[in-house]
Order: sequence, then structure tokens, then C-alpha cells
Amino acid sequence: MHTIAAHNRRTFLKKWGVDPDRMAYAMDEAFLIDRRAETGGSASERASRLPGGILIKGSAPEVYLLERGKKRLFASSATFEFLRFKWERIVTLPDDELRSIPDGIGLNAAGAFPAYFPKTLVAKGSGSGVYLIANGILIPIASEEDFASLQFSADDIVTLPDHYISSQFYGYGPALTFGNAFEEYELIDYRCFAGPDGKSYYSEGQKLRCVQSDKLFEFYKWKPGQLIRLSDAQFRSFSLGRPIAAR
Repeated sequence: MHTIAAHNRRTFLKKWGVDPDRMAYAMDEAFLIDRRAETGGSASERASRLPGGILIKGSAPEVYLLERGKKRLFASSATFEFLRFKWERIVTLPDDELRSIPDGIGLNAAGAFPAYFPKTLVAKGSGSGVYLIANGILIPIASEEDFASLQFSADDIVTLPDHYISSQFYGYGPALTFGNAFEEYELIDYRCFAGPDGKSYYSEGQKLRCVQSDKLFEFYKWKPGQLIRLSDAQFRSFSLGRPIAAR
């Protein structure tokens, strides 16, 4: 029975690009977002052509995380550091561009979990296990080697209370490895990839977005030396999203 369920889960994931656990248990409002995008997407998606997952600010000191087309204000520097973000990765935008991005729910380490936390983060509790929390699904990472192969670092790990960890739905897929990451799970958001076509890509919303200029790595504070290399079969299994255009 487990083998049949696992096969059906992979079939669904391959067809739709979305983890069925997310539909059944996480009640994520962005589930099947690609379907909505076919009719033009939401106002927030149209408002910003910037890649999600970046840290942004204008001339004022407030810092935001851009996520799903909305800017999420950090409540404090303590929240920023608790969530393991890096000050040197903040992108400064013109004030009028920043104002054009709709506001989302703020980020606050003292706020309710998971509403006031990022949609995607690497976390651990009091135990030794490390997890990817992605869109309401808790995914154990199999080993330190797999953790590193997916271009995560120890500096990314957010230590959460155990009851936060246990409140998340433990997905039915196997532990996350580099070998199964692209077959058993959704495309992890906000990773940089090297395609077999020699181009660079950025993952967002279950799609790969072509990075159209090497200068964008410097502008968005990405690290070109941390690209995840995709095989031809892996690359062809994903949909392509809107390219990230040179600025």
C-alpha cells in the first residue's frame, strides 16, 4: 500500500509540480498558483517583477523580505537576526519601486508561528534533526552531505521551539536527499541552479527563472559559486517561469 501511495504521490508531483501534501494538509493559499497565473496572476504578482526571496529596502532603514510578490517588514533587527538573514544581502531599491510593491504580513520572531515567519526556512528544534519547512510541510534533511549539496549552510538554520516543529505537517515523502529532491518534492524556492544549457536559473513558485545577466548575481547578492547543477532530465522536469531581466 505504501509503495502504491508513494507512486501516486510522485505521479501527482510530476504532473502538477506541487506536493499533494500541501493541498491536503497545509491549506496553502498559493496552491496551484500556476493555474491562476494563466489568467494573469494576482495584483501582487503583477506589481513586482523582482525575484522573490530577496531582502529589500529603500532610503529609509526599514528592511523587508520579498515573498510571493509582497514585501514583508521585519519587526526588528532581533527578528532579522533570529531568522538568520544576512545584512550584507540587502538590496537597495528606488523608493518609488519599493512603494509599488504591496505589503504582506510582517515578520516577527515573537509572533504566531508560522504566520509571522517566512514560507520557506531551514530549522531545527532541541534535537539533532534539521528540517526544510516549505509551505507548511516539514521535510527532514537526510544527512549533512545532502544539506551541503543543496547549498544550505549551518548559518541558515533557525532554532525553533520544539512545539513549533511538531505543529507542522510531517510530509509523506522520504527524507530529503540531493538524489530525490527533484523527484519526491517541489522545487525548493530561492535556490540558484546551473542548467545543462549553460544558463543560470533561480527557483521560485515551482518554476525555474532564467537569470539573464551575470551582473544580476551581484545586484541580488546571490553567490555564483553556489549553483546547484541540474542534469538534462532534471531540468526538463521543471516548468520555466518569467526570466529575471537585467536591470
